[in-house]
Amino acid sequence: MPRERENLMVTKEMMRKCLGKIKLMAYCPAGEPEVWSLLAQELNELCADDSVASELIAKLLDYERWPGVGELRRLAQAQQRARKIAAMLQQARAERDRHEQECPGYTIICNEAEHVVEVRTCNRSFNEPSLDWEWVICGRSEGINISELERAELAKRPGWISREEHVKRLIAEERRKRWI
Repeated sequence: MPRERENLMVTKEMMRKCLGKIKLMAYCPAGEPEVWSLLAQELNELCADDSVASELIAKLLDYERWPGVGELRRLAQAQQRARKIAAMLQQARAERDRHEQECPGYTIICNEAEHVVEVRTCNRSFNEPSLDWEWVICGRSEGINISELERAELAKRPGWISREEHVKRLIAEERRKRWI
């Protein structure tokens, strides 16, 4: 798994610790020196630094016995995905926080042609498609009474109706047309 990095690697001390922990696992290929050289190379390619290597080995030690290099790679990929998602979530939350500083939590929409007023809550999402399992949305609309805001807007505009009332009238009109 090639990766781009700027002279980041696992230190010799951390590599010794990691390999030492792997040697303690059951069914580990401990008697073959060339395997250790390849395993050290693999760890260095999979891990950007000591903290990543330490975390990876800690996950590997959850297994009762040596699962093999394939599983080591899978764990490293899962670890990398988790870090990427955590960074994306942090970025989405920061973007949401900046948005919430200016957002009133709602939008007033006035349709001049039909004399209709609609108040919508802000439900802006800051998710990346890969974050669809955790929603990061504007929270400014919590606690806002939309009906109250709508009544206030309608009071400013005599003869206007709410979007809900407008839809009810359209449905009633369609029903009348069907029965005629």
